[in-house]
Amino acid sequence: SIENGKFKVRVRYGTSSTWGNFGGESFVVDCPARMPNLATYSPTVSTTKSRVAFAAHRVEHFVMKRIRYYQNGDLVQFDPTDRQVYPPQE
Repeated sequence: SIENGKFKVRVRYGTSSTWGNFGGESFVVDCPARMPNLATYSPTVSTTKSRVAFAAHRVEHFVMKRIRYYQNGDLVQFDPTDRQVYPPQE
């Protein structure tokens, strides 16, 4: 979502062999938004710009599993396509 000029991303159902399950309502990351809304959002941008920045030798894979599109708090679209982030597709 974009709220008050900030782009917010929530991880709901993350899982890790080290951390176990993580995410939920309070697992939110934000950064300054470069656009007023997400009308032109593409999951390809997220997979292209995402990376494993620390201890990549410990990461087997990083996959975006589900994308949900909300408008005014209502789910308007669901995309269950798996998108591999790491290791990068060749």
